[in-house]
Amino acid sequence: MPAVEHGVGADRLARWHEFGGRHVLLLCFGHGLFALLGYAVHEGTDVVSAVRELLGYPALAAAAAGTVLLAAVGVTSARAVRRRVSHETWRGVHLLVYLAASPAFGHQLAGPDLALAAWFWALAHTMVAVLLLWYRAVVPVRQALRHALRVAEVRVEGPGVVSVVVYGEHLAELRAEPGQFLRWRFSPQLPLGGAPTSAGCGTPRCRSRCPRRSAGTPCGSP
Repeated sequence: MPAVEHGVGADRLARWHEFGGRHVLLLCFGHGLFALLGYAVHEGTDVVSAVRELLGYPALAAAAAGTVLLAAVGVTSARAVRRRVSHETWRGVHLLVYLAASPAFGHQLAGPDLALAAWFWALAHTMVAVLLLWYRAVVPVRQALRHALRVAEVRVEGPGVVSVVVYGEHLAELRAEPGQFLRWRFSPQLPLGGAPTSAGCGTPRCRSRCPRRSAGTPCGSP
């Protein structure tokens, strides 16, 4: 959401996301483990039999599948693994979070008859789903069609420093600001204005920043 991203900052949000993701996984695993052990003690059975019985409930089986998907996202996001996989592979696995949230939703509505809790989870999931569709699908496609941004030139300013010149239409509507962080996605197969990939922005993903000396000019404008 632009209001959150501008108010908090994209770099800080990224750190919060990494920090929060670990704790979400730990809480999910802890919840599943303690619920399993509690069920085994309550029924007076062993853990293996308890697992078999619990997976017989559709909502619990779906939640277990969602937890496995979350675990895959967590494993591929670990720094040791992240360095060894491509950005496209990591991104594809990361998108499984949306798929994992679907079976978890059914599990959250099952259990004790708590009408307020059910309404809370339903409204929370609906709100997140609407925000995802709007800011991850509708807005990017609309901006791509309207602004037609394209990299015109990559200037090597010094060792490890480049300036990316971007042209497009209706740039003032983007309301870019000096010092603002921008996320870029470049194709590694395409040359960027003839600049060598070692200049810093030939990689699949890099972060560019508008220089403060252009305080009176929107970033990317001629």
